[in-house]
Amino acid sequence: MRSPLPAETISTIVELRSQGLTLRAIAGELTTQGIPTARGGKWEAATIKAVLDSPALKHAA
Repeated sequence: MRSPLPAETISTIVELRSQGLTLRAIAGELTTQGIPTARGGKWEAATIKAVLDSPALKHAA
């Protein structure tokens, strides 16, 4: 089971994407800010895509 990300982290990802940042740039920004992933790993573009493509996030929109 995956650990959920804090709502603040998800909001940051959505906001950065709305500003036009690429998935890779968002991953870099989260890493620079020291924001951990749900599992404590490294942020990758694929991780950002998974968050943005999450059914829960799509239903919240």
